[in-house]
Amino acid sequence: MTARPRFADIDSLLPQAAPAPADIDFDLDAHHSTEVLLATHQVLVARCVIDFAGRGESVESELVIPRRDCQGDRPRGIALWRAAQELLAQLLLRRPGVHPTIRIAIGSELVPLAAA
Repeated sequence: MTARPRFADIDSLLPQAAPAPADIDFDLDAHHSTEVLLATHQVLVARCVIDFAGRGESVESELVIPRRDCQGDRPRGIALWRAAQELLAQLLLRRPGVHPTIRIAIGSELVPLAAA
């Protein structure tokens, strides 16, 4: 009988991946204008960029925000931060050893939301 491999749970990665919200350079309580890729009555999907330290590569991805955390097409900062933490945990689970930084366009600048 072979032992089944144990896989890390995404929730177990969140505490190690999540910087304190105080480290974020924008207001977590405010609603922010960002690039919206899809908007439905249930969710808003915002574009983000993932930078991998030491690799010089950037990859575009998406953050899914519940509509209850949005004012029109403007998600609250804390909802963006939570979605970035979930994406970061998934990245760490799928690609151990990488050091990604997740950024989102707020106005005309890319603001870091999460980093490992």
